Amino acid sequence: MLHAVLVVLRAADLAVSGAALQSIAVNRANDFLGAGGVGGVPAYWPDGRMVFVTDAGSGVSGIAGGVVAFSVLPAPACTLQVAWSVSLPNLNAAVSSPTVGSGLVFVGEGGSGKVHAYSATTGQELWNSGTTISGGTYAAPSMGGGKLFVGSWNGQNTVDAGVIRAFAPGAAPPPPNPCAGTQPAVLLGTQAIGNQPDSNVMGMAEAFQATAVGCGTVGSIAVYLDTSSNAGTVSVGIYADGNGHPGTLLGQGQGSGSQLVPNAWNTISISPVSVTQGIKYWIAILGTQSGTVRFRDAKGGCSSETSASSALPSLPSVWTTGVVYNDCPLSAYGKATP
Repeated sequence: MLHAVLVVLRAADLAVSGAALQSIAVNRANDFLGAGGVGGVPAYWPDGRMVFVTDAGSGVSGIAGGVVAFSVLPAPACTLQVAWSVSLPNLNAAVSSPTVGSGLVFVGEGGSGKVHAYSATTGQELWNSGTTISGGTYAAPSMGGGKLFVGSWNGQNTVDAGVIRAFAPGAAPPPPNPCAGTQPAVLLGTQAIGNQPDSNVMGMAEAFQATAVGCGTVGSIAVYLDTSSNAGTVSVGIYADGNGHPGTLLGQGQGSGSQLVPNAWNTISISPVSVTQGIKYWIAILGTQSGTVRFRDAKGGCSSETSASSALPSLPSVWTTGVVYNDCPLSAYGKATP
């Protein structure tokens, strides 16, 4: 059973066995931190002589479950006195340890990931991160260089893996979540048929930049195959952006034989890929087995690049750049899974 009591010890208490100087119940005991208990590490603010703890659950009489602030009474007492407490909106999971600095207390919610900033002296909420973070914020935020750094977890999502977000303390809340509301049926690419015929030799892939215009899961890519395209197999896929180049392959699919019709849009199912509005991706195309894959593109202000290898049997899991062009976008688009 997790403790729900804040225990105060003097330095001398750590060297010998003895009774605690003070014990303060702040929550009900519970093995699951989303329903009670006190988790994480207390934070001490020397300028204000205050201690802050976070917990989850219903709290106890007179103390809200969420963030609890204590004033440290002057010596020789050195005991704690509850200064304020606030309840976090989402207490269905463990919350982060508090981080204190510049007169502010920062706490992350495990349930929603939202980060809150409170006045250390009064407990008034001064700022929160809104809907920018979609994963759970379990680790304490970190301050440095006038910024707040937050690491959050949202499961094994390769698109968001490794993301660290930085906020300027006191900044205005971020804009509304672009993924809220009704999303378009076409999430990525263009439905326009480009005015520029293009092609690649069998075994050479080419990837084209594309910025997502909505949020959702792409389950297929429609690509316009130009007149006389006769590749035996056409593979299409979506790559994550890696510093302005294609990076890791997120999903792919393949069409062949009678499935491929020249001078027409060809829809090819791919393994599902989650995309987010405003994020850059790359749509890749590759012809294999026999013949030449012919398609359409245009010069529209984005980049394309071929693969370093011209003997690919399938789209590579990690892209290696060959030649960079300004022939972009590709006449292809990713459709949302119904």
